[in-house]
Amino acid sequence: MGIRIRDDPVFKDGFFLDSGKKSEPREFVSYHAKLWIDFLKNEMQATGAVMIDIDDTLIDGKERVDHGFEHMYDLYQYVGLLYPMHIVTARPKEDHAKCMKMLKERGFTIPPDRLHMLPSEHYGKDDALVVDFKWKTFLKIADLHGGVVGRFGDRLWDVAHRGSLSTYLSHIPHKSCYIFKDKNLGGCVSYKLPG
Repeated sequence: MGIRIRDDPVFKDGFFLDSGKKSEPREFVSYHAKLWIDFLKNEMQATGAVMIDIDDTLIDGKERVDHGFEHMYDLYQYVGLLYPMHIVTARPKEDHAKCMKMLKERGFTIPPDRLHMLPSEHYGKDDALVVDFKWKTFLKIADLHGGVVGRFGDRLWDVAHRGSLSTYLSHIPHKSCYIFKDKNLGGCVSYKLPG
């Protein structure tokens, strides 16, 4: 693996994964997250759930599970045995049945009530609506399961505290792969995949 780990000079609890290929950070994230989440479950007896995005996180732009996404598939299967999984996507809610079918065909099984989708009337509108949806869904999942132990997504809003997007994490480029632990998320580890 040609990964270079680079400390974040701005936010001390995060680091960047630099690589010439997007597949390599996905492999590293999968490996790191399996170890960390296994430790949380089996050594720390941490309670909670896992929150994960779909597009450019579990599948590519053509809805395939290759070019590094197979590592995310392995992570999904492994972590799903340890913690409840919730998929949170900015795809419109009116496509819920279609999305469930697509996920199932690719091996991502999920109960229908754990696939959270953006209200259809907000789809394609202001990004602030997506940020609000992702944040409120995080709070709902955390309340339901006593916390969230891991968040995965290609957009910072998939994995960060809402207040950090314009403040202490505003320097994170969309294309970066970035792993961090934010005390404002209650100990949750966040994995921002390359955008």
